[in-house]
Amino acid sequence: MRKEMIEISKGFQSSVNIEYDFNDKKKINSFIPTNACLEIIENILLSTEDSVNSRAKILTGAYGRGKSLCVMIALSILFNSNMDFKPLIGKIKKNNIDLAKRIKNYISAN
Repeated sequence: MRKEMIEISKGFQSSVNIEYDFNDKKKINSFIPTNACLEIIENILLSTEDSVNSRAKILTGAYGRGKSLCVMIALSILFNSNMDFKPLIGKIKKNNIDLAKRIKNYISAN
């Protein structure tokens, strides 16, 4: 029987602080997209369109489910258009090509 060691990624953190981690490129690039988080990011981006009237969001879930990380990623996209998002977009593209295109378009327009 072969024994294998499972290690925690060096970038793993049990919680995210949006204020302190907002500009942390390393955290953004280490993001592992989940379908639930991608839906949240897409919903936030869609709510920035001029034709949308309902922009308020309530995000609920159990501790440790990634709510703060999803919001941090979305805010980084919305407010850091000069940051290199190629690694992030590449990861998102594997799961949701339309969202990846939407992010690229949003960044290039702002």
